Amino acid sequence: MAVVLPEADFVQPLSKVYECPICMLAFRDPVQTACGHRFCADCLGPCMRKKNPQCPIDGLELHPDKLFADVAFSRQVLSLTVRCNFRSDGCDWKGELRDLQEHLESCTYRDMVHMACGQAGGKKARKEEAVSKIKKCKHCTKEVPSREMVLHHESCLAVPVNCPNSCGLKDVPRSQLPQHLDPVRGNCPQSVLPCPFKPAGCTFQAKRPEMNKHLKVLPQYHLGLLCQKINDIHQTLAKHEGQMRAQAAKVAEQNERIQNQNALLTSQHQRVKSQNGKLESLTVKVCNQSEKIELLQTELLRKEAIIAEQMKKIKELEVTSYDGTLLWRINNFSQRHQEAANKQVPSIYSPPFYTSRFGYKMCIQIFANGGGETRGTHMSIYFHILKHRYDSVLQWPFPHNITFTLLDQSDDSNKAEHISHTLVPDATAPNYQRPTSSMSEGRGFHKFVSLEKLWSRSYTKDDNLFIKVKVHC
Repeated sequence: MAVVLPEADFVQPLSKVYECPICMLAFRDPVQTACGHRFCADCLGPCMRKKNPQCPIDGLELHPDKLFADVAFSRQVLSLTVRCNFRSDGCDWKGELRDLQEHLESCTYRDMVHMACGQAGGKKARKEEAVSKIKKCKHCTKEVPSREMVLHHESCLAVPVNCPNSCGLKDVPRSQLPQHLDPVRGNCPQSVLPCPFKPAGCTFQAKRPEMNKHLKVLPQYHLGLLCQKINDIHQTLAKHEGQMRAQAAKVAEQNERIQNQNALLTSQHQRVKSQNGKLESLTVKVCNQSEKIELLQTELLRKEAIIAEQMKKIKELEVTSYDGTLLWRINNFSQRHQEAANKQVPSIYSPPFYTSRFGYKMCIQIFANGGGETRGTHMSIYFHILKHRYDSVLQWPFPHNITFTLLDQSDDSNKAEHISHTLVPDATAPNYQRPTSSMSEGRGFHKFVSLEKLWSRSYTKDDNLFIKVKVHC
């Protein structure tokens, strides 16, 4: 079959008989449905691809095996007389539609148009082709693209359709079909309707004529159903009324209990309020007592500090000497030596002693495990002058010799081997000048006694060590 161009210029106006109701153009490869309607094969294709295809004209179901190509009708369409598409450019060819494509391929005016605009068909042809793609629906006059005309007809409210109940009503606009099929206000005699007394219990269903007969023949039956329904409603209402009364009694009982609980809560609230007042009063008293306790604790700490200071002075007085002689007992000496060896407490100081009540103030320092080059081999001993309030009336530099004696605590005093060393002051050394700080630098003996000798005799007894210091005034 020759190609049919949408813009074919027919000599006689195209009859509606030869126009596809979907694309509104001359039929191309027409097919006919079982219900007798013709469509272009391409136009009907989208409808046939749906799950339940229906005829775009009357809405009847379509079956692919009942479609057939209408060859005889196609020959009639192809025999229609048309003009050349380039008639406006000077071509006066006329012929049948089936020969149009062959003529256009050899038309000399087509080549002239190509040379003039550089594109087949020219600007005018392109414009006509673009316009030809938009068509008006013949039912509602809405402008729709040709390729969408099928979908438009499926929903167009102006498309004429037949009653789906086959009551004889045909070619009514789709918009009027719902009113025709309405079970209450409609007039379709083939509609199956439920009995109006269905809410009362009637289960009868029939077409409209039979339903009218049913209503006329059985009025007593329907009246009985209504009476029974009303009686059931009364019984249900009575039952609900009894339940509501029981619920009302329960609600009243609950309200009474709630009122009692509210009264109890009010009483409890008053008691709590009273207790809160007492608690606030007690809290104020406790705060006042806490402040007094804090003051007493502060005073107690102050007095304890005074007592501690006095006790310290008493202990110092117990061991303080005012004649230039100090007998220093070092208890727990093995522990003190171990602490010195571990560098925890490298040295210890003696209590202060004096040459007289208004004389020089002094103390002794020992390194139980030595220090520097003597560490771990000897015990070292040093003499310090302490700053005293009577220094301004004393002679400076310090002029007296000092003798250090490590006492042997053997049971036989005749066999005791005391170790003594005397320190002679150097008048030029700063150690013997009047102290400018709390304590002068120490002077003494790095190797006062070897540790080997210290532990070999009874220099320690009951873990006590005695060192005697004598200032020769």
